[in-house]
Amino acid sequence: MTQFSALVSGRDAPLDNALLVFDYVDTSNFKFAGGYFGQDEWRIGRYSNGTWLVDDAITEPIGLDVAYELDLVLQDGRVTLVVDGAIKLSHDFGGVLDGELGLGTNQAKAVFDDVRVNEIARDLVAPQVTEVLVSGSAWSASFMDHLGAAGLGDGGYRVSVGANQMTPLPWMIDKVTARFSEPVAVRSGDLQISGARGGSIAVTDFEWDDVTSAATWTLGAPVASDRVELRLGSSVRDVAGYALDGEWTEGASTVSGNGIAGGDFVFGLRPAAADVDRDGVVTVFDVGPLRDALGISTGDGSYTAAADLDGSGTVDATDAGVLRAQMGRVLSSHVPPSLVMQAPQVAITITGEDRIVTAPGATTAGSIDLVLQTADGSTVDVMDYALRVRLVGPNAGVDVRLTGGGQAGASPAATAPDPLNDAGSADLLPLEHYVSTVNLGPSALHVADGAGLVRIDYEIDPAALGTYRFEILDGAVDGTALSSDGSGAAWSFGILSPTVTVTIPGDTDGDFTVGVADLNAVLANFTQQVDLGDLGRGDLSGPQGVPDGLVGSSDLQVVLATFTNQVTPRAAAAPRAWHGWQKTGSAPVSAPIPTWTPPEIEV
Repeated sequence: MTQFSALVSGRDAPLDNALLVFDYVDTSNFKFAGGYFGQDEWRIGRYSNGTWLVDDAITEPIGLDVAYELDLVLQDGRVTLVVDGAIKLSHDFGGVLDGELGLGTNQAKAVFDDVRVNEIARDLVAPQVTEVLVSGSAWSASFMDHLGAAGLGDGGYRVSVGANQMTPLPWMIDKVTARFSEPVAVRSGDLQISGARGGSIAVTDFEWDDVTSAATWTLGAPVASDRVELRLGSSVRDVAGYALDGEWTEGASTVSGNGIAGGDFVFGLRPAAADVDRDGVVTVFDVGPLRDALGISTGDGSYTAAADLDGSGTVDATDAGVLRAQMGRVLSSHVPPSLVMQAPQVAITITGEDRIVTAPGATTAGSIDLVLQTADGSTVDVMDYALRVRLVGPNAGVDVRLTGGGQAGASPAATAPDPLNDAGSADLLPLEHYVSTVNLGPSALHVADGAGLVRIDYEIDPAALGTYRFEILDGAVDGTALSSDGSGAAWSFGILSPTVTVTIPGDTDGDFTVGVADLNAVLANFTQQVDLGDLGRGDLSGPQGVPDGLVGSSDLQVVLATFTNQVTPRAAAAPRAWHGWQKTGSAPVSAPIPTWTPPEIEV
């Protein structure tokens, strides 16, 4: 293996270049490698019968009158250009490069010094990836120093290998670093990054560290929560031209390769911002570890980097804000672990009020409170709580859809925005919503019997018809939960999921038929004040056809005008399994879609 070296610098001239010539046959047939200073390019190419041909090039700032150490390594038919110790280009011409060596320019002036030709030991080992690190552009020096001192990574957080490779990373990341076993020729475009949520992830910057043989790619935007895949191909080569020995077995490998040059390096990692306990979901069970770490900085023996979500070196209110913003996020395709429940001293039920409404003439908004009830009317101490609700019903998410939620409308157990994280997680709207508290105080929330935990907002379109269940999901850490303390323990509870039935005018009991029962509901409450819009007690109409809370002649007219009307609503489709562990609801049923026109009613 031949190494041809020189110290070169370019001078101002039409093409501003300085070239090492190799495989020289005659003045019309030779190959070259070097710098084109006017174009800011390092090139490898050939000159053939009066034509300069470029086989490979890389663009980067190159200064005039600056001395660069160029090393050209020739092995068989491959040539590698090394500039100041960094591999820039590697190209295989095929055959044997046995022509003469020399110096030259193309219509330029250049200075060459310390020219050397050496035979060096033949390299028989292909390069490998020895570690992958992640980092954030905003991470502080103290945070990075802590990672290094704690053995967690130099220049970033070292992604675990072997069985722990897929352990979630609790930070937003926008830098990925691959460290190699030796210097390699690697460029920005050699790494493809993709995520399960959004596909290809753009790279906006690239750096090579000669000292540590590490390449760092900066992403176009921070990745908060995703299953990320890194892919490096055989375009990455060492000085001798050997392709990356890249094979990687997730969950088993500790360095890349199988001992043979070639093979893509495919590596998975799992950023999950604010997942302090690193279980793949951001829930109320991440609040306790962050609360315990508040105010602690690097240098303190109890400091934990996993709670320092912004990498500032101190766990503070900013980290709490990151946690609030990510509450309810589930790492893509992650199956949440089941909750470990403990029995409460009193029986607890989470429920809401069933409702019957008439299909509106225009899109109408509504809300429903989910409340905590105790069997004996006592108060329950809860450190944090979360509610995950899925809408189930005919054409759910279209005719009736969830729009969000927040603080309960009546007797709220927690107020927004603190400790109730009223924005919730909108990732799965309009079919599913998650609202929780982020209680960073030392005291538990005293939740009284009948207190409203959260409010769930929804919209109903005129096409809606049927019963819609606001299914309260539980059984996994990213579902409905009542945290009893900061240790991850949770109260057990029962669930009675409320429903909203959207029916035809005149139907007071939600059976989609106007008959004797509906007439009796109006007559039994005639002339009485009832809750506004309480169809079950006969408030069907009022002035301008709008329910007014008084059961009277207008309500009676609605029933009489629609008497014997009947309709069969569509059945609800079977909902998807929740994260692969639970399935509820009925199978899809084919049924006719009813049509009806609200009658004109005189008031």
